[in-house]
Amino acid sequence: MKSSFDRDELKSTLEIPSVVPESINARIDDTLRNLEQRKKSRNLPKKTFLLLVACISIMGLSTLVAFGQNLPILNSLVNIVNPSAAKNYESVKVDITGGTKKTVVNKKTTDKGITLTVNDLSYDGATLIVGFNLSKPGGFGSAEPVLGTDLMPRFVSTKDGTPSKNHVSTGSDYLVKKDNGDYQGYGSYYFEDSNIEIQEDYTLTLDAENIGGNVGEVHGLWTIDTGLTEKDIYTAAQTTESNVVHEFKNGKVDSVKVIRSALSNIISLKGTDNIKQIPNLRLGFFILDDKGNCLNYKPLSGSSTDSSFNTAISLFRIPNDTKKLTVIPYRCVFSKKDSDKEKLYKADLTKLPVSIKIQDLAFNISDIERSPGKFTMHYTISGLADDIYYNFFELEDKDGNKIKQVGSPSRMSAMDYETHQGTYEFKTDHPEDIAKITLYGHEYELMTDYKFDVELK
Repeated sequence: MKSSFDRDELKSTLEIPSVVPESINARIDDTLRNLEQRKKSRNLPKKTFLLLVACISIMGLSTLVAFGQNLPILNSLVNIVNPSAAKNYESVKVDITGGTKKTVVNKKTTDKGITLTVNDLSYDGATLIVGFNLSKPGGFGSAEPVLGTDLMPRFVSTKDGTPSKNHVSTGSDYLVKKDNGDYQGYGSYYFEDSNIEIQEDYTLTLDAENIGGNVGEVHGLWTIDTGLTEKDIYTAAQTTESNVVHEFKNGKVDSVKVIRSALSNIISLKGTDNIKQIPNLRLGFFILDDKGNCLNYKPLSGSSTDSSFNTAISLFRIPNDTKKLTVIPYRCVFSKKDSDKEKLYKADLTKLPVSIKIQDLAFNISDIERSPGKFTMHYTISGLADDIYYNFFELEDKDGNKIKQVGSPSRMSAMDYETHQGTYEFKTDHPEDIAKITLYGHEYELMTDYKFDVELK
C-alpha cells in the first residue's frame, strides 16, 4: 500500500533563523559558487541552503549534517562518520540486542547494483538503531557510501498504511569498510515525539531514494518493510519526568524528560522563551552530572511555536550512580540582533600539546600525524560545551594562508561516547605546511543563578 509519508512536508517544519553567522554565510557563498559547473538539477538556491544552515546557528553543526547528508554540498564540507553512540557496530549490536535475538532482521533489497541489507533493529521510544550493510559486486572501490537521513525510518499503520505522527528529526550513520570492499555499520535516528506510547499496530518501514558518498550520488529506491512492530523491537528505557516549573531570565522551563537506555541518553526540555526579537532557539542548556561533568554531546532537535520551545539534547552516557542532573540555561551573545559575528580562536600546532580556551571550555590538541596526502589531529574537549559531536576547523601555514583540502571530504570521528576522544583527518597535498588552526566560537550569557536540579529515578 502506498504511504502518504511526505519528506518535503517534514523538512518544511524547520525554521530559518533571521541571523546567520558571518563566517558560515561566507562559506555558503563559496560552496554555491563551486556548484555552478554541476548540472542544474543539483544546484540549490541560497535560501534553500539556509534552511539547512539553520541547524548550525540553532542546534549545532551536527544536526545540519544529519539533515543534509543527501546533499553533495554538505559532503563537500565535511563527512561525519560517527553517530550519537560513537562506537563500532559490534559494540552497538551487543547493546541493542541485550543478549537476545529478537532484533535480528536480515532483510535486503537491491537497486542500481547496490544491495541494502538490514541486520538488526532496536527502539527505545526515542532512538532507533538500525544495523545494516551496503554491498555491490566488486565493492565500492575508493567510494565511501553515506546513508544518514537518506535511510528514512517510519512506522506505518497495519490498518490503512498511514505513517505514525512520530517523525524522525535527525539521524546519522557510522560505516566501516570490510575486507571485501563492502560497508557495514549502523544508523542512529531520533524520533521527535517521545511521548507517544509504544504501539503494536504500526510496523517499521525503511526506505532510501539516494545513497551519497565522496564520489557522487546514486539515485534509486531501496525499501524494506521489516514487518516488525514498535513493541517487537522495543528496548527498555528508564524515564524520569518532572513538571516542576523552573524560571530563568526572560523565560521558564515547564517540563523535563530524561530517557536512559542501552541506545541513548537524552534530555528534553519544554518551556517558554519571552525574548521575541530573536529566534527562540538561541536559548540553550548545559547539562551536568552530580560530579560537575558536562554531559552535552549534541543537540538533537528544537522546535518552537510563538514563544514556546521544545529542545532535545543527546548526552554522554550518564553514570549509573548519578542521582541528579543539573541544568544551566544560557543564551548565545551573537543571537542579539546587533551581533551576529563569530569569534575566531587560533593556536600554533608546532608546539604540542596546546589548549584553546573558548569561554568555559577548552579544546585540547594532544597529537598530530603527517603522512603523504593526509593530516590527522587528535583532541579532547573539556568544560562547558553544547555540541562536541562536531567542530569546524580551518588549517593554515605559518604565514596564515589557508591550506586547501583535496580529494574526498575531511573525515571526523566525533568525540567518542565513552573516551571523549576525537579525531580529525584532513586530506591535503601539503600536510607538512600545516602550522596553525582556527576555530569558530561564540560567547554566551551563562545563567548560573537560574540553574536547577533534576532528580533521577
